[in-house]
Amino acid sequence: MIKHIVFFRFDDKKEVEEVKKKLLDMNEKIDVLRHIEVGVNFLESDRNYDLCLTTHFDSKEDLKIYADHEVHVPVKKYIQSVASSMACVDYESI
Repeated sequence: MIKHIVFFRFDDKKEVEEVKKKLLDMNEKIDVLRHIEVGVNFLESDRNYDLCLTTHFDSKEDLKIYADHEVHVPVKKYIQSVASSMACVDYESI
């Protein structure tokens, strides 16, 4: 299983709920997306991010399909326009 985890920071904290909604709206619209979870940070700290996306895929190829999928691309572009920073980790879970 491939896990794709992305952390987001926003200067405008009002964006958190809108981004969460847009991410969760992808559920069941992308065949290769096996699991999606979105968590909102509740602890204020300089090292914390505001939002975390966790997704699961069957293969690295499926992750690539997701990255370019017509449902995902506009969501990704929106987030890139409102996020102040992002960090990502992709790994294979055994």
